[in-house]
Amino acid sequence: MRFLLLLVGWLQVAAGFAIEYLGYRNRYIQREYGNATGLMAEGVLSLGLDWLTFLFCTPLGWLSLWLLGEGLLRVLSSGMDQPFSTLPIVLYRFARKHARRRPPPPPPDILRRDGATLVIDSARDYGWDSLATIDIDGQLYTVEYEPPEPQPLRAFRYRLTPIAHNYVIRVVTRYAIENSDASKP
Repeated sequence: MRFLLLLVGWLQVAAGFAIEYLGYRNRYIQREYGNATGLMAEGVLSLGLDWLTFLFCTPLGWLSLWLLGEGLLRVLSSGMDQPFSTLPIVLYRFARKHARRRPPPPPPDILRRDGATLVIDSARDYGWDSLATIDIDGQLYTVEYEPPEPQPLRAFRYRLTPIAHNYVIRVVTRYAIENSDASKP
């Protein structure tokens, strides 16, 4: 595996050099100097500036720099037996990670007293059914789920009634009042 990564790195470096040579030769030398016979007459400085312009100002130059840089990093990482990921994969993972937006937290529950019963309007489905017993500040209640009036934020309504003295308790679930808008029922 190490040899394969080393080979891929050197192939990337070679591809970078090939793109740089062919792109620069085709784009600048032949266009600027025709047949490239008068290169020495024009001077090395002009040729060097053309080469730098090609590398940093053209998409083919950018591609060749990227292939050279990533190929050399891949060769070094395979020589040290360290993992190395390609730039497009890293950018894709970064974009995918940050594209997922977390939903906003649900609004707090509304806890109100309706005579002897308590009514909880909530955005959370607590999964309470008629067999559950709810403990609120030491007081035990039975649950009756009732469909709420159409509300966009709070889709669940639970009506809690105090338990009778002969009620059989199966499961007790503690409900924290800090989750609600009302501090005390």
